[in-house]
Amino acid sequence: MDFTQLISFTENLATMLETGIPLPRALDIASRSMLHRSNRKFADEFRTAILQGHDPQIHLSGHDVPPVYLTVINCGLLAGRLPEALESAAYFLDRLMPLGRSLQRCTTFAVAAYLLGGLTSVYFYKLVPFSTLFVLAVLFLLPKLLVKAKYFRDLILAKLPYSSTWLEQLSVLEFSLCLEIVYDSSLDVRQMLKESIQAIGNLYLRQKAQPALTAVGVGHSFTHSLAQIPFMPASLIGELEVGEVSGTLDRKFHWLAGQMRQLIDAKLEPIRALAIAIVINVGLVPILAAVLPRLFPHYSAWSILVALAAIAGHATVACARYAFSQYMIKSGSVDICWK
Repeated sequence: MDFTQLISFTENLATMLETGIPLPRALDIASRSMLHRSNRKFADEFRTAILQGHDPQIHLSGHDVPPVYLTVINCGLLAGRLPEALESAAYFLDRLMPLGRSLQRCTTFAVAAYLLGGLTSVYFYKLVPFSTLFVLAVLFLLPKLLVKAKYFRDLILAKLPYSSTWLEQLSVLEFSLCLEIVYDSSLDVRQMLKESIQAIGNLYLRQKAQPALTAVGVGHSFTHSLAQIPFMPASLIGELEVGEVSGTLDRKFHWLAGQMRQLIDAKLEPIRALAIAIVINVGLVPILAAVLPRLFPHYSAWSILVALAAIAGHATVACARYAFSQYMIKSGSVDICWK
């Protein structure tokens, strides 16, 4: 799947629908930008799903697109706001998905390199921390083959110190993008929540959001139900509760989606810096520590290890300083407190 073509397809389709071009003609024209074979197949099935009233989440699930893309578009169809949904889907593809995929590649590389470092240690030093490395490799390198493996990988990422906060914020953004579209439509509250929760890409966090559906089912208010989501900050719940009692919940959803966009954008550069630090410290240094003493036997092994430790330390500090400065610059206009 060529995501540059998919972004162009989505944006062009939104623009034509906003200008009043009929949906069948807009789909035909937008499909012309899909030159890659898999993209053309997606465009044909997308056209069929939209015009025949199929659920895109089911009809297009076999394609390599993020769940939030299909969920947002389905919400737009249900709410009668397809152009706005397409714009939100294009925003996610253009700004957030490339970062997520690059992070996944960095994580995959780091784990693969760590596994290679473990194998090197076994070969050179007869060390056997192999079973743990093998389990990590399976969890991170084979998620597409086993849904269970993807769930446990998402669980691990959701528990790590820094990535956990970023994933929670990204999940709230995915959730709010859908909620912004389906609110004030003909859908009942439970269906609105159900569709919005399906947009959360992390399987572990998606499961943690399910208690909100139960709370709505037993008659709790909308904001009380959202409070059952453990990663939804109390400050955001308070803002939404003000909107609920004052009848301005639609504006609060728009405010929440905008704030989350700014917050996620502020973390783009820090996340990249963190990925670089992970690759250096977890992927590169262990391999060099195992190989260099063998390549340069006339140097003391301790001197080589000390030099590598210094490199790792300086790289970590440099990445941390860059991450902090970029985050402070870009998060200056964010008005929410994440706690």
